[in-house]
Amino acid sequence: MPSIMKKPSEFYTGIVTTLEAKFEEKVEVLSYAEFGTNNVKGIQVYIEIPRFIPAKRHADGRRALNVEIEIHCIVSKSYENAALEVMDLAGDVESLLDVSSKGAGRWGFGQSVELPESVDAQEGLFKSGESGYEGWVVSFKQTIYLGDEAILEETRGGVRLAVNPIDENNPAEYKSIGG
Repeated sequence: MPSIMKKPSEFYTGIVTTLEAKFEEKVEVLSYAEFGTNNVKGIQVYIEIPRFIPAKRHADGRRALNVEIEIHCIVSKSYENAALEVMDLAGDVESLLDVSSKGAGRWGFGQSVELPESVDAQEGLFKSGESGYEGWVVSFKQTIYLGDEAILEETRGGVRLAVNPIDENNPAEYKSIGG
């Protein structure tokens, strides 16, 4: 059984781990914060989580977040067909999100992550010139559930009935049913 997420950063790490396993050493997987700090010399993906907002709790009480994710696919123009290479790379990333794929974009967290929604892939960042690159971005949204189940058990003292109570909050006006 997959581990339970405690923090949103674990979701991010799950995405990194899945992408690294998918592409092995052919693609460098980086944080979007690293974009622009080095020259693009090969094939890279940058993971960006620009926003998450609280969502309706899971039925079992776990806290929920709606998370927006962008995976920026970048290929150096030193590759002969960089524009086609990056398009294929975006297609490979998008295929990880397809519901028919093994794991269906749940990043190793099983039922702690809903299926991806609003999946979109389109041309993205680019830079011309000798140190240039071509880019596409795959964006999607997912709901993640954090923590352990948090169902609060409520103890009731059986079923009680009051007919036309004067004070509905007075337990003395209610009589036990059936016993």
